[in-house]
Amino acid sequence: MRFFPVTQLTMPTMPCTTDTECAFDEICVFGGKCAPRSTERRFCMLTCASHGDCRGGYECRDLKRMAAHGGMPVSAPDVNVSADPPEFCAAAKPCTKPEDCDLGDVCDLASRLCERP
Repeated sequence: MRFFPVTQLTMPTMPCTTDTECAFDEICVFGGKCAPRSTERRFCMLTCASHGDCRGGYECRDLKRMAAHGGMPVSAPDVNVSADPPEFCAAAKPCTKPEDCDLGDVCDLASRLCERP
C-alpha cells in the first residue's frame, strides 16, 4: 500500500480523478486530492475482510476508510487501481474526544482510538 501525509494533500478546483488534474509533480489519490509524489511511502499490509481480521488497535480499511484515513493499493505501471481495491489492516485513528472520530466511529477513551460501534 502507499500512503501520503494528509498535511501535504491539496484540493484542486474540483476533486481530481486523474493525475493530469494535479500539478506536474503531484498524483491524484483517493478522495480526489492531490499529493506531492515525493511524499509517498510504501508498506506491505495484511489484507482483511473485517475489523476482526486485524490485531488490536488496527482497523480494516475499505475504500471509504482509505479515502478518509489514508492508504491506497499499488498497481503495476499503467494499470488503474480497481474500483474495489483489496482491504488492509492499518492503525486505527487516534482520538481524545468524540469529535475526533468520523465515519460513524466512536472514541474509546480507554484506548484513545476511534472504533466502530
